[in-house]
Amino acid sequence: MESGFQFPDYFNWPCFFTIQPNLTTRKRQMEQWNDLIASYSKEKKIFKFNIDDSVDSELFSNPSIKRKLGKDGLIQVVDELVNQGRAEYESDAKSVFFVYWKSVDEWSDIILRWVRTAGRVGSVETINGLLEGEETEGEAFTILPYEIIIRVLLCMERKGKAELIRKTDGSYRGVKFFEG
Repeated sequence: MESGFQFPDYFNWPCFFTIQPNLTTRKRQMEQWNDLIASYSKEKKIFKFNIDDSVDSELFSNPSIKRKLGKDGLIQVVDELVNQGRAEYESDAKSVFFVYWKSVDEWSDIILRWVRTAGRVGSVETINGLLEGEETEGEAFTILPYEIIIRVLLCMERKGKAELIRKTDGSYRGVKFFEG
């Protein structure tokens, strides 16, 4: 492997790269893919994957045993991750997906903890300020890509913990936080 990531032993099993027909076996296989994708993404701090590019990546192929998870298999694995709330497709085209090695709710809690600790309840913050500002430097959520933090903030908005401030073109300018 090229990255130094410690792949689990089952990554060397040829059958791991073929979606299993037996439902019990497939359930275990999907759990293993879920664990592998989450731990790999967390270590590499990767949130976004392109399906076509990923098929040949080190995460979904093992050249030493001449096996890889095909595109259809990868979509099945991602569909399972989506069902578990651990991934989300960027669009209905299913060509790009986001991985949540922390759930949207977990990221929401991390941001809310910062909001309370930093005394930002009731304040308005820019999205850029959350991701790159001096006040948030070193906070866990600053590694989130823009697309993910928007999803987290939308979740917070649905729960009444934040209100996104939109520009006239529909993009996001900032966010106001509430005690929740």
